[in-house]
This record gives sequence, C-alpha cells and structure tokens, in this order.
Amino acid sequence: MATDPNSGAPKRSRRTPTTPEEREKKLQNMAYDLAEEQLEKKTASSQLMTLLIKGGGVREQLEMEKMKTELRLANAKIEQLASQVRLEASIEAAMEAFRSYQGTPDYEVDD
Repeated sequence: MATDPNSGAPKRSRRTPTTPEEREKKLQNMAYDLAEEQLEKKTASSQLMTLLIKGGGVREQLEMEKMKTELRLANAKIEQLASQVRLEASIEAAMEAFRSYQGTPDYEVDD
C-alpha cells in the first residue's frame, strides 16, 4: 500500500467510480486536494485562487440553484404536455364511444 509523502500515513484507496457523476466528483475532490496542497505550500497560482474564490461564492451557489430550478420547471412542462396528450386521447376515445351509443355509423351510406 502506498503512503502519503507528507504524513507518512497510508493513503486510502478510493473505489473506481461507476457513473459519470461519481467520476466527476472524484476528479473535483482530487483537484481540490491538489489546490489545497498548493495553497499550503504557497505555490498556488493567482488563477487557481481566483477560481476557488469564485467557485465557493454565494453567486455561484445561486446560479447553481437557478439552473436546478429551471431544470425542474422544464421537466414539469414536459410532464404537463404528456398529460395533455393523454387527456386528448381519452377525450377522443370517449367521443367515439358516445357516437357508437347514438347508433350513427362511422361511414356514409349511398342510396
């Protein structure tokens, strides 16, 4: 087992991500670990510091929440449209049933 060069403690083994979301999270964690290490050693670039400051800010969190809300709204609209299509199909089936009860044929008879 490999050891952490800074502390001498054994490195924990991370399991292999099975989904794209898990992989992204793993890469983000690795990037933050590296950034933290660079900040502690005072070797971090100004771009890295700016990125970290912007990423953890209130504005970034609000933008993420806005995007989640917009996604929920879009999904609700899709559900509503699908429901409307099902309702229209049900109404059409009911109208066909009513026509059959009236005894009117579906076709015209030529005399």
